[in-house]
Formats: sequence, structure tokens, C-alpha cells
Amino acid sequence: MKNNATPYMDMARIFNSLRIFSVLITIFLLAENVSAKSAVSYSQETNISISVKNKELKNVFREIEKKSQFIFIFNDDMNDLLKKKVSLTVKNETVDSILKKLLEGIDVSYKLSGRQIIIFNSKTKKSESSKDESQVPIIVKGIVTDKLNLPLVGVTVIVEGTNTGTITDNDGQFSLKVQEGAILTFSYLGFKSQSIMAAKEVLKIVLDEEDKLLNEVVVIGYGTQKKGDITGAISTLNSKDINKISVAGVDQALQGQVAGVQVTQSNGAPGAGIQVRIRGIGTIGDSDPLYVIDGVPTKDGVNSLNTSDIESISVLKDASSAAIYGARAANGVVLITTKKGKIGLTRVNFDMQYGIQNVAKKLDLLTADQYTMISDEALVNAGKPAVWNNPGLGKGTDWQDAVLRSAVFQKYDFSVSSGNDKTRYVLGVGHYSQDGVIKYSDFTRSNIRFNLDSKVTDKFKIGTNINLSRINENLVDTEISGVVRAAIFQPPTIPVYNTDGSYAGPGANEGDAQNPLGMAERSDMNLKKNQLFGNLFIEYNLIPDLIFKSSLGLNIYSSQSKDFNPTFSEGNANRTINSLSQGTVNYSDITWENTINYSKEFNQKHKVNLLVGNTLESVKTDQLTGYRESFSNNDEYLQYLNAGSANDQSRGNLTEWSLASFYGRANYSYLDKYLISTNVRIDGSSRFGKTNRWGVFPSVSAGWRISKESFFKVPFIDDLKLRGSWGQLGNQDIGLYAFSSVMAQSFYTFGNPQQLNVSYAPASDYNPDVKWETTTQTDLGIDLESFNSKLSFSADYYYKKTSDMLLILPQAMTSGFSTTGYENVGSIENKGLEFQFTWRDNIGDFQYSFGANLATLKNKVLSLGSMGKPINSGLFFDLSTRTEVGHSIREFYGYVTDGIFQDQTEINAHATQPGAVPGDIRFKDLNNDNKIDSNDRTFIGNPYPDFYYGINASFAYKNFDLSLLFQGQQGNDVYNGTKFWLTNSGYNFNKGTQILDRWTGPGTSNSEPRVTTIDSNQNSRASDRYIEDGSYLRLKNVQLGYTLPEDLLKKAGITKARIYFSGLNLLTFTKYSGYDPEVGMSRSWDRTIGFDEVTYPQNKSYNIGVNLTF
Repeated sequence: MKNNATPYMDMARIFNSLRIFSVLITIFLLAENVSAKSAVSYSQETNISISVKNKELKNVFREIEKKSQFIFIFNDDMNDLLKKKVSLTVKNETVDSILKKLLEGIDVSYKLSGRQIIIFNSKTKKSESSKDESQVPIIVKGIVTDKLNLPLVGVTVIVEGTNTGTITDNDGQFSLKVQEGAILTFSYLGFKSQSIMAAKEVLKIVLDEEDKLLNEVVVIGYGTQKKGDITGAISTLNSKDINKISVAGVDQALQGQVAGVQVTQSNGAPGAGIQVRIRGIGTIGDSDPLYVIDGVPTKDGVNSLNTSDIESISVLKDASSAAIYGARAANGVVLITTKKGKIGLTRVNFDMQYGIQNVAKKLDLLTADQYTMISDEALVNAGKPAVWNNPGLGKGTDWQDAVLRSAVFQKYDFSVSSGNDKTRYVLGVGHYSQDGVIKYSDFTRSNIRFNLDSKVTDKFKIGTNINLSRINENLVDTEISGVVRAAIFQPPTIPVYNTDGSYAGPGANEGDAQNPLGMAERSDMNLKKNQLFGNLFIEYNLIPDLIFKSSLGLNIYSSQSKDFNPTFSEGNANRTINSLSQGTVNYSDITWENTINYSKEFNQKHKVNLLVGNTLESVKTDQLTGYRESFSNNDEYLQYLNAGSANDQSRGNLTEWSLASFYGRANYSYLDKYLISTNVRIDGSSRFGKTNRWGVFPSVSAGWRISKESFFKVPFIDDLKLRGSWGQLGNQDIGLYAFSSVMAQSFYTFGNPQQLNVSYAPASDYNPDVKWETTTQTDLGIDLESFNSKLSFSADYYYKKTSDMLLILPQAMTSGFSTTGYENVGSIENKGLEFQFTWRDNIGDFQYSFGANLATLKNKVLSLGSMGKPINSGLFFDLSTRTEVGHSIREFYGYVTDGIFQDQTEINAHATQPGAVPGDIRFKDLNNDNKIDSNDRTFIGNPYPDFYYGINASFAYKNFDLSLLFQGQQGNDVYNGTKFWLTNSGYNFNKGTQILDRWTGPGTSNSEPRVTTIDSNQNSRASDRYIEDGSYLRLKNVQLGYTLPEDLLKKAGITKARIYFSGLNLLTFTKYSGYDPEVGMSRSWDRTIGFDEVTYPQNKSYNIGVNLTF
């Protein structure tokens, strides 16, 4: 169905914008070409004014740097000359002219190299421009250390303006052939870069550590910012944190590493979905965060990314940091930045991982002897004769072993990167392959990434970040009709195979379920997805400090799905009609963004950063499905729709939506002490009617760095900052046509002779005045760094309220519909505390760090409209989740048990409970009306934890390194659907060993009821019998590595080689009796979490890896 409600934001407008984008690029290229031919050097065309009196020469240079884009470079032996005091007043002159006047009569000379000005002693050094190019080069040797005189390994040493360079060895030493007088630049992560002039003597370079808190650059919306200047709640992960965990998806790498971010895996299937929640559940609808990958927004593009390509992740948690994304940021924003080329030598990296995965836990099920005993007992208790009569079958078949396996995991990554002062690039190729622990399931992903940025001229820059991916999934049936459920149900009396090698099926008294292993093999479901994700961008420096950027973002994919259900016959189980379903989805998301950014410092006191921009986004989804039955056989060559002969069905639709946005941000800093930031975004969305199409989302935040005050004299505190923020965010993810009546197609017969006719009628009620859900959030935080940056600590309190939450309400049938369209009548709040702590230190060669994060969460429904009627969701038989004012969203709702009736006397003394006999479960009469019915149901469990946390530690001694990550949550409840199946009536499917503790007479049990095939008491009804504590602590990841000595690698031309061993999900401490306490969203249409309905078990893995750098 095509959306005709788009204003000027339709696809035609986007393509017009793309044409403008192309014209802009052409204009810039022509302008730069003309400029390059006609202009003189930057030093001759840049005029500045300066007035100094009796000022040291070194300080004059610094003043010139502030008024231009020049950088002065000189050696430490120049310090005495640079202390000479000078006086000069000039107006609107070139830097070249100013330097000639300034240095007249002083033994100081200079050389211009691009925008670098090299200062040297004119008596002892010659200008490099006068050197004979045939001069014999010199060998420069030296050592690089930190302030403690400890050698720094892997420092990059580059000859300025070239690709010539090297890195320091394990002793911090280097050797490099260069021209005398060349400028060497030394750079190392976490240290300030340093440039010196090459000399024949042995050099000793001492690098100063950067202030980790103040100078760490953090990616924020539409830009970057020093961590010390941030006034919002932002958490970050770097590539080291991400790659130490062997997971398929970037979102999984967040688990346990970021305070306030709860990550839950839906199930253990390869490539399975991940649920990410930032500061709780913000709405009864879609609570997924927005992902922005290299500036391109998406809700579903993360699974195609290779974790090895990620440089950093920033999680924007509060309204101030996320408001720049407006209508899509109500549930938080995750910014992902991929790796870029670095200036220096060409580097080749190869990383390989190979591992084995197994199911983390098996359920305790009955053996064949136990199964036949319980089955006969259930029949007898129901007044029927026994059928098995103790046949002595022993243990029988372990169906879990039959369908589960040790599965292989493989990951290969190869990349080449390089760069100079003009162009940087990285090209990466990756392949990820994971076999499922359930047989016949697997997931593969192949990636090609290319990132490039190039300075065409001093003013003009172009670049691209492109990721191509192909995903291939072979799936098996999961959830309520899945392979795992079939495996735990199938009687152990049935063998896996018949004597002829075919799959065995159920016989008499064994039900009619198909062979679980046969079911897995026949689950011929395949999904293929080819995706292009990335952007193209240009940057133009309009004037100093003012940069224009235009970016074209692309998210385009095509997916094909296939599901063939073959015929089979296995004992009592059979399928007589085969069928095939096929579908294609073609998706395109085109985003065009334009920003202008101004950044300036005034008088060394005032820092200003201003950003304005606009975005146009257009999304189109084209879907087509087909279905046919009755294929002549099950052979693969016939598994095409044309080969079917019956029940021909086809469906197709087209959906479109668009978004237009205007936004701005202003950051101001005074003396790096008082900080303020304001944002505003105006969004117009085609998902809303004309009256409420546009929304305004403002925010403001402020920070006070108390540690910079003159009165603050605490020597061990390096930096202390208080911050606070307030803002509003929007949510447009409500479907596409809530504001309009949508027509549904139906068919009827009419006429003589009767003919099939088509008709259309409104599918549901609608609300033309539907508007945005608005989330208002307040955050108060503190950041602390102390003991020379060894200790980092941050804490936040947040209060987040969602207003105008969209709900569908009941209404009188006289309207023609049983429910209303979407109404903005609900509200919900989330509030909590977040803490993050890190300690880093070293004792000689031994380095170590400890970290921890913890977040509390309280979710509460404030309003459900004027009637306040609770919202019940029928989830599983009679199990409901209920959303009610004063409670959390979707809490479990059911009966409360009160032990087991031991005899008829207890039944007579209790409220009327129809069908109850001794041995049945007693349910509480909560409303005291002396009868047990649906009015006695209440809230029996909350799936949301009181708090969740992560603990990490790392150690390194010489060439060895070890890292540990623990992750867990506390206080959440799980509805154990597995327990429902394994403890209840029905004699022809298997049970859990818990049923062996059943009631068999007065006093034998007060928790497990009698077994019977006729459940007149409804012992199986939804109750707190199935509610279990879902708290757990898990050793999420451990990795042990060894870096080979450099002298062993030189002959092979290898710069660095590291071998490592890792384990994932190795230990889990929990009281939960199911497969795994980490239970995510089992059914996407309902969004309930914590309901374990036996899907696909989580796995643990053991891996070995090798990383090589050339």
C-alpha cells in the first residue's frame, strides 16, 4: 500500500536532493581546481594581525597558531633561543612576512612545510630546502619511554609528510633511515604525540600521558567532543572491549559492559535477535534504540556488521545527548563508528578464531522405565487401565542428545590500512560461520568494508564508509512447535532410527509427534540477505573554523526466504501434503544530511561550538510472498512454486514513509570550568496526519568542573565534574497509517451464475489527530577521575516519563469496531541509578585493571487513559500478562497456589474449587468470595530485574594477558513454560524428573500434584507454580593471550603475533531450573520478556585465536 500522506518528503524529493548533492560536489571540485591553479601557498594568502610587546618568542608562536592553521615544530635544544623577548605590531600581513620581521637579528630560522613551520638554529642547522637531494641519508636510532622510564612498545614513528616509518620494539627502541633534518613524529595511544628533528645522535623520547578524562575524544551526535566537556550521560566502548568477546553481533558486545544498558539474547540460535533496552521500557510499543552507524541511522542494520570492523560505540542515554536525533531517540541511541585508516605505515592484519560450542545445560528428563511408570500411574489415577506394565526398557532414548551437537564456530578477518596527511583508508574482509547446537541449523556472514577519507585540497575533503554483507541462515523450527520442545516431549521409549535407517516414529501409547531429529532435518527454512550499508560524504572548509558537511546515507538490502514442508510418515506421525512458502523483501533507506559546524576558542577562555543541519530520509519496503501445496515429491529440484499443483496463494505490498528534520546544537565552555549545551530538533513525519505532523524536541545540559576552582585543593582528585540535563524525545514507531483509515480486501460471490467479486472495507478504526509519544527525561550525574587517572568513577540518577503513550482502547460495537484507533492517553515512568567504576595501575611489568557497573530500574505505569482499564495479553493458554496502573508493563498474571490438598477434609474446608480431589493443587481465594474462579487471579511475577551489573578485570605481565567479564541481573522473575510442559497431565509425552516427587498419598508431597490424564482441577492453569527467580551471575567471557617475542617474528616479516584462548558463557550461577535464566522477548508481536517457552538453548564455547600484524 502506498502512503500518499508524505508532504514534501517523498522519494521524488530525495532524488531531487541527490541531484543537488551531485551538483554541489561538481561545483566544489571545479572551484578547488581553479583555486589550485591560481592560488599561492596558504602562508602567502593568509593575513593576520598581531601586536606583542616584550614577549617570549615561543609565546608569540603560540599566538600565531591560534590565529591561523599553522603549527610550529622545534626541538628542546631551541628553548634558550625561544625565550628571547620580542616586540612587533603588524596589521593584515601574511605569516611569512610576519616571521621575517619577527626573526630579524635572531639566530633562528624557519622552513614552511605545508601548514607546519619548522624552527631551527640558523647557526647549526641548514634549511632543508637548501639540502642536496643526493645527500647520503642517516640512520636515526633511539628509545621511547614514559615518564617512569618504562619502554613503550609499538610507538609509531613517522617521517613527517611521508609514509616512511617504523614502530618501537619490545624494548622501546627504533631504527630508521632518513634525511638529516627530517621531522619525526612519535604517536602512541593514550600519550601526547611529539615531533622532533632527526639527528645523528641516539635520541631519547619521553612521551607524556594524555589526561584520559579530559582529552579522550567521544563520538556524539553529528560530531565528537572531549570527554571532559561532555555534560550528558554517555557511555563508551572501544575496539579492545568489543573484540575480546567472540560474539556474532555488535549489540551482544554491550552486555555487561555499559551501565544502564540491558542486553538480552532471545535464544541461542545462530544469528538470533538481541533485545537492547536503554534505561528501561519506555512504551508499551516499540522500545528498541536507534542505531547510527558512521552517521547513518537504522533500526535493523546492526546484524550485518562485523565486530572486528568497529572502532568505538557510544551509548547516548539521557535526553540531552540523544535529543539531536529527535523523533527516533526516545529509547536511546547507540552510535557505532567503524575503523578508519591511520597515518603511518601500511599495516596488514589477520585474525582467526576457531571454536567449539555446546549447549550450556541439559534438562533432567525421565528415562524409559520412569516414563512408563508415570504414564501408567496417570492412566490409573484417571480410572483407565495401565498400558505399559513395567516393560523394563532401561534408559531409552535421550532425545536431547539426538538433536543437540558440538557445533563449530569460525571467524576470519583480514584488513589492510594506511594513510598519510592527505588520504587514509582501510579495506577489510571478514567471514563468520556458526553451526547451531541444534543439528541442521547454521549461520554465515561475509563482509567487505571499505572506509576512505581524502583531503582533495586544504579546504575540500571527500570520503566514504561502505559495508557489503551477505547473510545465509539455515533455520529449524523453534518456539512452541520447535525442535527442542519436540525433543523434551518425545517419549524415551521411541528409538531415533528404525532398523532400516529411517526415522522412527511413535507407536501405540506414544502419541503422534514426529521424530525430533527428522523434524530438524525437514526444517528446510532458509533466509538469504544481501545488504549495502554506508555513506558518501564531502566536507568543505568555508572559512577557518566553519565546516560544511553533506552526507548521503544508504541502507539497501534484498532478502529471500524459503520454507519447504515435505511429506513424511513415521509411525503415528505423518504429513500427507507438502507445501512451499517463498518470499522476497526489497528495502531501501536513503538519508541525506547537511550540517554546518562552527568551532572557535576566544581569548583562551571561551570555547564555542555551533551546529545546524537538516536531514531528509525516505524509506521504502516492497514485499512479495507466494505459497503452493501438493508437489509431486520432496526432491530439491522441484522446490519451486511452479511445481506445486494446489492452493495457489500470493501476496504483495509496498510501504513508504519519510522524515524531514531540522536541528541545531550550541555548546559553550568558559575556562573549561563552566559548561553548557543546548539542542533542538524539529521533525516532520509522514506517519502522522497534517495536524500533528511536526514535533519539536528540545534539551539543555550543564556541567561544573569543581576541580578547576581555586578553592578546590584535593591533591588526589584530577577532575571532578557535576552535570545535569533535561530534554524531550519523541517516538514515531507506531506503524505507518495510524492517522488514516486503511482498507482491507475481502471476497464474496454474487450473481447467477455466481462469480467471485472483490470488496474493500475499513480494516480498523483510526485517529486523524494521533501524535508523537513524548519522553521527558531528567538526569543528574557526577564524573570523577583521581590518583593520576588510575581511578575513574561516574554515577547518574535519571527520571524518564513517557507521555501521550499510544494505546488501543475498547469501544462500543455500534462504532463498527470493537476497539479504537491509536489514542495518546497513556503514560509510564522509568527511574533508576547507574554507577560505573574503573581502576587501572601497574606494578613494574605487571599491569592490571578492575571495572564494575551497576544499574537499578523501576518501571511503573502511570496512566492508561480516562477509564484506566488494564490491558491483558493472552500469551500462552490461560497465561496473561497484564499492564495496569501502578505496576510495571506486562507483569505475569495468574493464580496463587497454596500447597496440595492432602485429603477430602481439606477440600471441604476450602473455598469451592470445582473438580478438586486429594492430590490436586489448592489455589488461594484472594477475593474471599468462597469460590475459586478467574477473579482470584493477581500479579504473580515481574520480568524486570531490580538491578543488573557487569564486572570486568584484566591483567598483563610481559607477554601474557588475561581478561575476565562477569555479567548478571537480580530480582527478575521468569515464567518457566518448560516446567508447564514437563510437570502436567498427558501420558504420551515425556516429563521432567521433578514429577517423581509427585503426590501419591497424604503427606507425600505439598508441591507436586498427583499425575493424571484428566485434569479436572486444572492443575496446569497459569499460576505462581511456574514462576521462578531469574537472577543469575555469569562468567560471560574469559580470554588468555600470549604475544610472541619480536625477535622470533622478524625473519618472517611479522610485526606482531598473538595467540589466545577464550571461553564464552562458561559458568552460570542461578536457581532457575530451565535451560537458561537469560530469557528475552519470545514473541515479537507481544514484546513480553521473561517467558521461557522452550525455544533454542544458549550455548557455551571454547575458542582459540591468532592475531597477526605485518
